[in-house]
Amino acid sequence: PYGATTAVNQEQVFFLTIVLLGTVGLALLLRTGRGPARIWGAALSAITFGFALAQAPVIGPFMESLVFYVLAAPTVLSALATISLVHPLYCAACFGLTLVGTSALMAYQGAQFLAAATLLVYVGAILVVLLFVLMLAHPRGRASYDWNRWEVFVSSGTGMVLLAMLSLLIGRTLA
Repeated sequence: PYGATTAVNQEQVFFLTIVLLGTVGLALLLRTGRGPARIWGAALSAITFGFALAQAPVIGPFMESLVFYVLAAPTVLSALATISLVHPLYCAACFGLTLVGTSALMAYQGAQFLAAATLLVYVGAILVVLLFVLMLAHPRGRASYDWNRWEVFVSSGTGMVLLAMLSLLIGRTLA
């Protein structure tokens, strides 16, 4: 239904650039240790956050469906990972990502209270208790999964997607 005439306008390209630069800034900011990379990450994150708040993006039907699929795909994949992974800590992490994705989809469809309640109740209480119990199984943190550093990129990307969703919701509300 959208055809070949749907074009990405300049505001949409600017918005996607903000999301990508913010992801890089957050990844630099979340690095361990001290140094100029963290300072550059903080500066880049602050600048992109300011640009994201200053924009009220106008998105067309193509971008609306793209945003929905960008939110739905990781939610479904993390739900599949929740039921298919063997390690309970990975299952809990994927369950948390599923809950965050479901909340983002609820907020995108206009159910902001339900999205916030889902985050508060399930992620804020139940998942934290589940992770606390799982962490008691390895109290010293010497398991191999404690030393993987890929979560910096996942958390920074997730944070920027949530910032993008918030910006889209504010823009849609103000429009």
